[in-house]
Amino acid sequence: MNIPWPRLRTATIPIVLALLFALLAAAPGTSRAAVDPQGVGVEADPLPPVSCPCALWTSSDEPVSGADQDTVATEVGVKFRVDRPGFLVGIRFWKVYPNTGRHTGTLWSETGQRLASVQFTDESETGWQQANFTALPALAANTTYVVSYQASNGGYSADQGGLTTAHSRGPLTAPASADIGGNGVYAYGTGFPNSTWNDTNYWVTPVFNTTNDSGPAPEIFEQSPKPGEVSVPVDTNLSAAFDREVRYSTIRWHLFKGEAGDISGATSYDGASRTVRFNPTADLAAGYVYQVRLSADSIDGTPMPTKSWYFTTAGGPQ
Repeated sequence: MNIPWPRLRTATIPIVLALLFALLAAAPGTSRAAVDPQGVGVEADPLPPVSCPCALWTSSDEPVSGADQDTVATEVGVKFRVDRPGFLVGIRFWKVYPNTGRHTGTLWSETGQRLASVQFTDESETGWQQANFTALPALAANTTYVVSYQASNGGYSADQGGLTTAHSRGPLTAPASADIGGNGVYAYGTGFPNSTWNDTNYWVTPVFNTTNDSGPAPEIFEQSPKPGEVSVPVDTNLSAAFDREVRYSTIRWHLFKGEAGDISGATSYDGASRTVRFNPTADLAAGYVYQVRLSADSIDGTPMPTKSWYFTTAGGPQ
């Protein structure tokens, strides 16, 4: 017996095709680069994916504006949430002159209960500073917390409008200021920061992990020049990519030739791609074997064993 197919009106066909496409795009194992019900593209997940321990901002992110002109003691911070239970590894803040003096980081509940504090030590003059907790405070999913630090002499980093919209990275989100009764919080003197001004980003971030165990240590999965590579140009720059985020202040390059001392150069780090680069001050000598040593700590403080390799530059005596 022949069973006729139901007839579809011409106008119905595009709708059916769109639904089928949306179902295929949302299937397990496919990219988030799909089409939403209105036919608008959804941006794919960034590469490489965020691995934790993680922070709201990468080690290469930094403020647009300079230091605030306040010179009085001020507690500055950010409201945040995590999308899964875990632990607060530490607190980070961006430091710029004249933000001097003693700095103490604090984790608060949404209502102002002090949950944990940590002292910053061994600070650099500028850049990201981080203090890790000895006993990691537990964080509940989808619960609002505040992390802050005390800028005892003012001079803290402040980008007005920086939290007008939500900022998310991995499991961490700093909600939009209008959605949470103000974000980017401060208090003059000491105590719970619950005042806001112009959705200001004070460049404070929690460091989050899903476990209270440290590690694993970072590993290098790509480097240039490669181990054993020959005929490397004398004007080469070195680079290495890590499998997890590292603390910029702990990166140590050592490049040397024979018994000679370390070759000077400039180090840079891109937190988004987790790639570190070393630009020697001058061209390398032609036709020589160079040894590279590289070490760094993850942002939870787990050290990577020193990675060592050799390469040979091009040229030399004929």
